[in-house]
Amino acid sequence: MNINNKWLKYSLFFAIIAICVSCDQQTKIMAKEQLAYKAPVEYLDGMFKLIYAENTGAFLGLGDSLSPNLKYLFLIFIPTLVLFIFAATYFKASSSITQFIGMSLIVAGGVGNLIDRIAYGSVIDFMNIDIGGLRTGIFNFADVAVSTGLIVLLITIYRSGKNAPYPS
Repeated sequence: MNINNKWLKYSLFFAIIAICVSCDQQTKIMAKEQLAYKAPVEYLDGMFKLIYAENTGAFLGLGDSLSPNLKYLFLIFIPTLVLFIFAATYFKASSSITQFIGMSLIVAGGVGNLIDRIAYGSVIDFMNIDIGGLRTGIFNFADVAVSTGLIVLLITIYRSGKNAPYPS
């Protein structure tokens, strides 16, 4: 099912952005109040940890040691430009509702983390998962939105490829 109604597209897009950014910012405020300068809190025999961290770099701290000007360029300006172009391009394209939701989640997560970078110079992360000895990096709600959006997009693309006619 494609979304061709512009009003519906804009409403859905901004609702997803508002909900995700609100949840992201509220959980980061709670993490700062409840976890900063305290020992990690463990659940399910350490499988899930709440641990406060401020990430001044990009994904997993990449770029943390860059100069302030390069940090601004690579962590604020370019991501803002990419998110804007990504969202604007996606509004023009005809897409299925699942593709649109996936893309909206990716943009929402990006916006949530950009707010932190612009306001505080770092992103607050506070969740960590260990599944069978495989431990994730420390992440936040915005990262979950981006990851979920990416998974939704990949599943949608995979499924659409299975239904596509093969060239002869």
